[in-house]
Amino acid sequence: MLRLIMLTGILLSGFSNQVFAAEAAEASPDSGKESVSPRGALLRSMVLPGWGQFYNRRPIKGSLFVAAEAGSVVAFFVKRNQIKNRLSITGSHERNIFFFTSIGIVLVSMADAYVDAHLDSVDWGKVEVGSDENGEMRVKLNFRF
Repeated sequence: MLRLIMLTGILLSGFSNQVFAAEAAEASPDSGKESVSPRGALLRSMVLPGWGQFYNRRPIKGSLFVAAEAGSVVAFFVKRNQIKNRLSITGSHERNIFFFTSIGIVLVSMADAYVDAHLDSVDWGKVEVGSDENGEMRVKLNFRF
């Protein structure tokens, strides 16, 4: 199962970076770096949790979302089969917990990818490190909001 999750992550990373490179090239002329589309990240995470994070160049976070969703879906089906094999239907609420957890992971993945894509295009400022005439070390932080 872990191999399947890792393979899915690798494939999504490559697919997202190559096929949708035209959409990611919406960079501002003065920034010099490619920006990502928040809408594109949101839609990718809606299709498959974690894909939006890979699109945002956050592979570790994307892998965690893929693993969480896969685990929740597998747990749902395992619990469903356990309930089918029993004569009583007690425990169906446990199955429903995994169902709603899967939906929650999709929603959190969508929100995270959307916000992360927005924050990627923010110009946070710059840090300058140097020394003055007396040899004292100076650190200058410029923040832009």
